[in-house]
Amino acid sequence: MDFEKKRLKICLLTHTLPRFSGDPSAPFIGELAEALSKRAEVFVLAPDDVAFRKNNKRSYKLLRYKYILPPKFQTLGYSRTLKGDKTMGWLSYLLSPFLYFFATLALIRLIKREKIDIITAHWLLPNGFIALLAFLVTGVPYTVTIPGSDVYMASRNILFKWMAGLAVKQAVWVISDSRYYLQELNQLGFYPDKSDIIRYGVDRTKFKRGKKNLKLLRRRNIFPDDVVILAVGRLVAKKGFIYLVGAMPEILRLCPKVKLLLVGDGEEREKLKSLAKKLAVANKISFAGTVSFDELHEYYNLGNIFVMPSIKDEKGNVDASPVAMMEAMMCGLSVVGTKYAAGDIAFPEPLMGVVVKEKNSLAIADAICRLIREVGVGKDQVRRLAIRYFSLTKTANSYMEIFENVLKC
Repeated sequence: MDFEKKRLKICLLTHTLPRFSGDPSAPFIGELAEALSKRAEVFVLAPDDVAFRKNNKRSYKLLRYKYILPPKFQTLGYSRTLKGDKTMGWLSYLLSPFLYFFATLALIRLIKREKIDIITAHWLLPNGFIALLAFLVTGVPYTVTIPGSDVYMASRNILFKWMAGLAVKQAVWVISDSRYYLQELNQLGFYPDKSDIIRYGVDRTKFKRGKKNLKLLRRRNIFPDDVVILAVGRLVAKKGFIYLVGAMPEILRLCPKVKLLLVGDGEEREKLKSLAKKLAVANKISFAGTVSFDELHEYYNLGNIFVMPSIKDEKGNVDASPVAMMEAMMCGLSVVGTKYAAGDIAFPEPLMGVVVKEKNSLAIADAICRLIREVGVGKDQVRRLAIRYFSLTKTANSYMEIFENVLKC
């Protein structure tokens, strides 16, 4: 194939992406599609959802498929399939066969109509298996990217494990944003022929250093001279925020001028609030709730230190390589994270980031106070590290290199 004369036609297959401007639902998928569209013709295929709004700013072509009527019953994907990122409800199981069937039909039609060269399926389940079914009909090769919960689901369900195994076997490349997820895949007995670690990238033009928004500080009941500990993510068990809240009494004992700002919402919100009251630190914690993706950079610039205390929850699910941590570093924040969040990062300077044991509030408190007390590296140095490893351009280039290698064979 002559890549100089013909732009690649790529189908990015997903079950979640931003449905409107500022939607916090997997913005990294939308950003990847935008970055790839600078190098190729990109078609994004995703399930329909009532929350979609018309958006003329997309540089890629978005196609949505319906899988059940009426539309209000289309409740799969968009961070709703797993309750608390742990279990599928009965309705999700009931709807899944319809999604698989209509997604496969839509993908085959798209491939034939647009003469798609390659499919990049994000999440092994459901999309890796859907790409496999389309491959069996059309012969169009596909890669699979594993962000995490898909491998977890494959380990919990014998049918899903079988489907995941078939999808891995036929994929021309298996990609993950964390070495941990590939290790989990191997533990299931699946060893892809070719695999790579490619982190979902961060747009350096959106996430950058800026002044603290004083109005936003006041709204969150934070004073300008407070040291702000920032955490961003859905409030679910695998994020480990319960251990961050549990660390607050010790943090405040050592560093009294600290406020914790939690950005996000989820099933654990009330549990976290109850613990804060029990520990008498509720007045030192601000729950911001869900924040528009368009405003998120403002919150990062309120922070002094970013914390991602990811754990393996009681069901075995893990949050490895969270995009929020990379966004924070792009804004110049030093980070505290567990091995799941930050273990793959080689920090050139120890005060750029500290890796702590999971489920250990005292270790979190010690690391945070150490970063507060020490004269650490400058924010510009942290940002340079983020640009080097986590830039969206680097991510898109890595994907394109794989696509072109596959199609030249």
